[in-house]
Amino acid sequence: MTDALTKEIDWGEVSEAFDALKKFIVGKDDLSNDSEAQTRFDLIDRMIREVLAWKHGQVFVEAPDTGPKRGYIDYLLRAGDTSVVIEAKKSGASFPSPTKRKKLKITGVVLGTGEIADAISQAREYALSKNSDVVVVTNGICWCYFIPEDEIEDAYAGLLFPFDVDGDAETLFDLFSSAKVGKGSLEVVDNTRPPSPENRLLSEVRDADARVDRNNIADPHRASTRQSIVR
Repeated sequence: MTDALTKEIDWGEVSEAFDALKKFIVGKDDLSNDSEAQTRFDLIDRMIREVLAWKHGQVFVEAPDTGPKRGYIDYLLRAGDTSVVIEAKKSGASFPSPTKRKKLKITGVVLGTGEIADAISQAREYALSKNSDVVVVTNGICWCYFIPEDEIEDAYAGLLFPFDVDGDAETLFDLFSSAKVGKGSLEVVDNTRPPSPENRLLSEVRDADARVDRNNIADPHRASTRQSIVR
């Protein structure tokens, strides 16, 4: 693989590209009227190439799948030995709205019904047939990801809302940018149930006690209120 494909960049280097994409989206009258093709062209393609920095030779569009579904994979991304299947839907598709919950049950009431459930099922079959490491389903606004395990009855998927939730854009970059994936970023992805709020708080308190020598002042630049663009 060439240096152009393996060169690691950081969030600061692509943050302006993300800001430009967000400005474009906020300026559109109604995303829900866009077709899937328009959503991919205006939003998902740009996120993959301009923000997540995937290059030619790493992105395979409409890759044929000869598994049980016998269809075409919207995006197949490859970095080294790692591959990601992305199933794209139009921005008006019924995907979850922004939530503080960072994981939801795949077979639960939110992810287990409607258009997102169909997208998850389709993408999972594609990923299993291609031995891909992680599945992503997105309407451009909501990015849902999980490991395509054989048993998903009790599995949980991660959720990111890069245009609505503070910090989610950088998290998406840290997980799914080309260079990060090539260096093993997806090894932290799992389908386990998130800890309860009580257990999470206890863990955070213990972690804070173990780092009493660190300055824990919050970065004021990250404390901002954003107006949701998803209705």
